[in-house]
Amino acid sequence: MDTFEFNNVKVEKAKAILRYNRLYNIVKLFHLIDFCLTLIFLLWISAQLPLAVKISGKYFRILLSFFVSPLFIFLLCNAIVIAFLANSGRFSNGEPDMFKDFVIHSETNVNFTLDSSSVSETETSVYEDRKIICGVEKSNTIPIEVTDDTVLN
Repeated sequence: MDTFEFNNVKVEKAKAILRYNRLYNIVKLFHLIDFCLTLIFLLWISAQLPLAVKISGKYFRILLSFFVSPLFIFLLCNAIVIAFLANSGRFSNGEPDMFKDFVIHSETNVNFTLDSSSVSETETSVYEDRKIICGVEKSNTIPIEVTDDTVLN
């Protein structure tokens, strides 16, 4: 019985190897077909390449001449100006916040300058100009050098 199972394992192993080889041969055939199709495609492209470069160069020159034309530059500048106007809120119904801030700030500056320039007569000034006179008396004293250890009376 052991020999029968052993022979059975050998037969299954041989069948598995044949199946693997058959699958491997099919994969190799597909790789060969893929390589041949790629080679044919490259040959066809190389024959069509000069014509494709010529046509694309023509379209590229036309496109470049459009981008350099004064009409395109004019349209581009107008688009930028319209974008700035739309961003600033010029087309909106209400006033922009920046304008309101400017008006409020300018009103407070005007009020401040009017208040500070017209001082009422009833107010008294807190600060007075005082003249401080420092005089040095000439005497026959000897200057003493003061250190931390020296005690003055």
